[in-house]
Amino acid sequence: MDKVVAAGGMGGDGSDAWGGHMVDFGKGEERKLRWGDSLKTLRLHGNFISVLPWDLWVLTSVQELSYEPAVILVPTQEVVVRGWGMMRCYMRHWDDGIRRRALDLSYFKFLHIPTEVFLFEKIVRLDVSHNRLSGTLDPALAVLSNLTDLNIAHNMLVDFHPRIVGLTSLCDGWNLTQPLDSDGHGHGGILWQGNRWRSPPTPVMLMGTRYIFAYIHRLMSAYTSAQLSLEGMNLRHLPYESLKLTNLTTLSMAGNYLVVIPPVITVLCNIKDLNMDRNRLSIVHPEMAKMRKLQRLSLKDNRLRVLPHELCSLPSLENLMCSGNPMGGPPEGLRVRLEELLDGHAGAQPPLWMQEILSSGVSPECSIVYLKVWLTFRGSKSLDLEPSLSLDLRALCLDSLPQEVWDLHWAGQMQKVNTTTHVVLLMCC
Repeated sequence: MDKVVAAGGMGGDGSDAWGGHMVDFGKGEERKLRWGDSLKTLRLHGNFISVLPWDLWVLTSVQELSYEPAVILVPTQEVVVRGWGMMRCYMRHWDDGIRRRALDLSYFKFLHIPTEVFLFEKIVRLDVSHNRLSGTLDPALAVLSNLTDLNIAHNMLVDFHPRIVGLTSLCDGWNLTQPLDSDGHGHGGILWQGNRWRSPPTPVMLMGTRYIFAYIHRLMSAYTSAQLSLEGMNLRHLPYESLKLTNLTTLSMAGNYLVVIPPVITVLCNIKDLNMDRNRLSIVHPEMAKMRKLQRLSLKDNRLRVLPHELCSLPSLENLMCSGNPMGGPPEGLRVRLEELLDGHAGAQPPLWMQEILSSGVSPECSIVYLKVWLTFRGSKSLDLEPSLSLDLRALCLDSLPQEVWDLHWAGQMQKVNTTTHVVLLMCC
């Protein structure tokens, strides 16, 4: 018997391991034990067997399998230490999975994906759901290039490793260079529900594997390119991962569902171009005035009724686009003529900001001048500016009164306060 066992141990892959001594694999016949059904105990001690064949599970009469757990490498130790009954169940799953190229390892309470899984490169479907996998999804899965379906549901996973995005077979052949909606096929084969995902955000996960991979790929690429585009990802807030990219110079969050630009965005102090078009923004936090390198800010097609006047204190801001918002204001892209600014202050000392514009000789955008006029009017404690109580909008080519001017008038009427504010408005066609 020792000779038979020793011969089996030398094979190790389940095909030739037993050399025909134990199991008959007759074509078209049911597997039969040549030892009959009387074998109750099988001892493998002293043979240095490290790999057990998957078809060992057919020894259904064996009630006790004696072995040295520390020596056996395959099956995984997580199964070996739990006894022969669990090993037989695990081996049967593997034996079936090899033939069908679909491996079901659910409900085994694994803490890690077994190493032998990564050696089965021809696998097409892998189910490791309802286990105890935690932390980051094992990056070694990237070697399974034929994988089309991956079930990792109901574990304790928190994020994906960037190497996983190489499994394009999970995305129906779609790759990262193509648009997300490049065809009408499905969006991939990852089942991820029931985990503790920290990244990507849930709205991205709900859109499918393509969006998951695209999100991870764009974040990783931003570390070197300093440009990040998360357009059309159904995001409700600024992802915390993006706040780690302090080298960013360009950020686009267009086409999402953001309601507010939070003050925490100021940690991205190197941003020059910020695109927040087509969201649901109703608030832009005044803290954005701390983004001293910001040159272009686009807030088109949102729900903004007012902009923080502190934005005009940004020395580098050149373009401020906010059309498509219910707040009125100067026409977008139109520049103020320097002579019109001078006309409004004939015989008087112009404000400091106006002196800077006049000395530069460059005509600024009406939208930026509009904010500067308002900031001069109401003052700012954070910028140590005293209110002037004079709002002069004559040089801004307005064709209607902005919403915040009406709100100012309405507030004065409701509070029955005599205001010393003097509003001068020049209507233009």
